[in-house]
Amino acid sequence: MAKLIVATRDAELLILEELYEWAMANGVPGVELISSKGVEELEPNVRALQALHSPHTGITDYATVGRSFPEDFLSTGRGQIHTSFKVVGIYMDEVKGLTLESQSGDIVNAKWLITCAGLHADYVAHMAGGAKRPVILPFHGNYKELKPEYRNIIKHNIYPTPDPKSVPHSLILILTSTHCTLQLFSCCLRW
Repeated sequence: MAKLIVATRDAELLILEELYEWAMANGVPGVELISSKGVEELEPNVRALQALHSPHTGITDYATVGRSFPEDFLSTGRGQIHTSFKVVGIYMDEVKGLTLESQSGDIVNAKWLITCAGLHADYVAHMAGGAKRPVILPFHGNYKELKPEYRNIIKHNIYPTPDPKSVPHSLILILTSTHCTLQLFSCCLRW
């Protein structure tokens, strides 16, 4: 299922252009900016000034993917998994590798590190020497299944152009062909 990120106000056009440039810089295949007419051709029930079309986007069941990692990883016999290990320090040494310190004072030495820090991933990456940006802007969404008679309203995943300043204060409706997600943003659908 493809994705459209739609701009419904002039102020969102620059943000959409920036998202497009990031997609190009990161080699995202098939991404294109499309006009209002192009949006209407793809999605007759959506009104937008412009959209970013990503034809190779889908929805991932992250819980299922996440549950598969430990078994795959441990089956190699080449590592360990530490859960409930709140990292408070990551120290790098060219000879010793990584040293991780937990809140409880436990120490783990490692050559490689894979973290599952969720909303704290930016903080943990920074602790490990990564850049301070990007910063994660958390938001909450709830998936609801659409009634069968409404599942033909759209064909793509539809998202508004993100506005980091308004994320905590407004509401969006993200639609797929079978679900709607209410999240903190604003939206563009014509009912």
